[in-house]
Amino acid sequence: ATLDPRQSGRLIDLPGIVKQLVEDWKPLGSRHGIDVEVEPAPAIPWLPGDRERVQQVTESLIASSLHRTLEGHVAVKVQRLEVTDGEVEGIDVPLSVPIADGGWAAVTVSDTSEGLPEAAAAALLTPKPDPEAGQMGPGLSMGETRMIAESIGGFVWANPAGSGGSVTFAFPAG
Repeated sequence: ATLDPRQSGRLIDLPGIVKQLVEDWKPLGSRHGIDVEVEPAPAIPWLPGDRERVQQVTESLIASSLHRTLEGHVAVKVQRLEVTDGEVEGIDVPLSVPIADGGWAAVTVSDTSEGLPEAAAAALLTPKPDPEAGQMGPGLSMGETRMIAESIGGFVWANPAGSGGSVTFAFPAG
C-alpha cells in the first residue's frame, strides 16, 4: 500500500533529520575543536509527527550543547521507545515527566560539558513560559524549546547530574 501525499506529509524521518542537523553543525563544532556526531542506533521507521517542530527542538538542543561545551564532543542519539504502565525501557525519565503509555521517539543530545546551567535546567521544568529563562546564546531559550516540544505533546528534560550536559526530547510517535 502506498501513502497519499497528505499522509506522507505528516510523517518524519527522525534519523534523517538528526543526521542533517549534525552535518549542519559539524563545521561550527570543528572550528572550536568539538566533535559533533550521531550515535549508532537501531533503524527507526518514519514516524507521525510535526517535522518543523521536531527539527526546531532538536536543533535548539544541539546548538545549546555546542554553546556550552568547551572541549570534547557532542553526541546525538535517536531512540524509539515503548512506554507500558508508565515504565520506559532503555532511558531514564524523571518522575516529574508524565509520559503516557504508547510509542514514543526520543532524541538525546549529550556533551562533555559540566551540564546545563541552573537557569536552563529550571526552564525545562517551569510550568509558566518565560522566554528569557535559560537563554543559552543565539537561538531558542530552553523555556521556548520546552514550549515547542509541549505543543506537539512532547517533553524535554535534563538528565540526572553526573551525565554531563545530557538533555532528552521525547514526543509521541504512534
